[in-house]
Amino acid sequence: MPEDEIGELIAWSDAIVLPYREASQSGVAPAAIAAGRFVVSTQVGGLVEQLRDTPMATLCEPDAPSLTTALRELIDAPARPEAPPVDPRLAWRDMARQLLTKVPPHAGSHHRRP
Repeated sequence: MPEDEIGELIAWSDAIVLPYREASQSGVAPAAIAAGRFVVSTQVGGLVEQLRDTPMATLCEPDAPSLTTALRELIDAPARPEAPPVDPRLAWRDMARQLLTKVPPHAGSHHRRP
């Protein structure tokens, strides 16, 4: 999916589902949380650290029955208080900008210095 369409997809959604079997982290998860969207994610890799203390996130095992249960609980749960309205397109860009500030300027450079 083109990066410039992610904010619009988050804006359209009520919840984001991240059904990974393995993952390091996700840029979509913090953008969804910043936009006030619920997140249902499997508890794998860095997603646990990203989402474990987030009230709008539900973590489940990386299997179909656990994911089904988490989704049913979200659907059946009484409405939770909404986060303040945020423009998801801006939230996505802000998250990407924050990530870039944490990456060293020469990260990924394959050139060795003499």
